[in-house]
Amino acid sequence: MFLDGMYVQVGEQHVLHGGERLPVLRVCAKRARAQLIAEHLGPAGRVVLFTCGNAARALEARGLDVLAIGDAEGLAATRWWSPAEVQRAFLGRFDATSGHLPAAMMLELGRRLRALAGDMIDPLGAYAVPTGSGETVLALRWAYPQARLVAVYDMDRATRYHPEAPLRVLVQQGEVLRVGAGGVALE
Repeated sequence: MFLDGMYVQVGEQHVLHGGERLPVLRVCAKRARAQLIAEHLGPAGRVVLFTCGNAARALEARGLDVLAIGDAEGLAATRWWSPAEVQRAFLGRFDATSGHLPAAMMLELGRRLRALAGDMIDPLGAYAVPTGSGETVLALRWAYPQARLVAVYDMDRATRYHPEAPLRVLVQQGEVLRVGAGGVALE
């Protein structure tokens, strides 16, 4: 399902692990996330984020003053920065880095993603969710508490596993797989 550049796709790929075949649940939440941040900050909102570029463009489209740091931006990072480091270095800017949103905003993001997905996601189903920072899979787990949402890392560049990611410990409270490790494969 596509809506204003956001989408939910189910089952175009599968993750194979231990004889099980889980449909991949892909959710593009960048525009919903950008709208949520813009509502939180108001029209004079100033943000900083570490990004591959797409999240920055979505925030700019909402009229925010964006300082983007990433390989495709004017500034590049050589490591994962903690939320505290970002705040100290960029005073006066909201940290919009994926995986750094406050919990209340992540809960609201999950509510919006559930409204977008409608009946595409079975609330009792089992899915493999591509995971990078962990923000989307956690928002979905909170929005679908009875579903089995398995976080899957290393499916592509955007889902690389980063041990420094601040939400990693929370993500690992549920099931986690890494493509290429322990017999996990994509189909």
